[in-house]
Amino acid sequence: MTEDTQEKIKKEYDRLLSLFGDCQDTQIELVTGLITEAARIKIELDDMHLLIAQCGTIQYDKKNPLHQRELPISKTLVKVRASYSNIIYRLSQIMNKNIDDDAEELSKEYE
Repeated sequence: MTEDTQEKIKKEYDRLLSLFGDCQDTQIELVTGLITEAARIKIELDDMHLLIAQCGTIQYDKKNPLHQRELPISKTLVKVRASYSNIIYRLSQIMNKNIDDDAEELSKEYE
């Protein structure tokens, strides 16, 4: 992994962490690994999109454009994107769960 990639991951990690800045420290400690993985995957997705912009997702015969072949990156992109979406969904569920619980507790206190 290059220094540039590590720097991008750190920047994305910080960005994601800032989205959960109002959460409790214990919650953040609980999901640090998920945030790190989400940052890695996001940078990987960005790199894949740069490659796709250069090469495309389908290779075809210039003499006969009907002869086409899907490039492996197109299948990989779908899998990596699904992993990223799953992690982001789980993060939002975990981090928002306690916020709803806190609101319920507050409403019970004032009844």
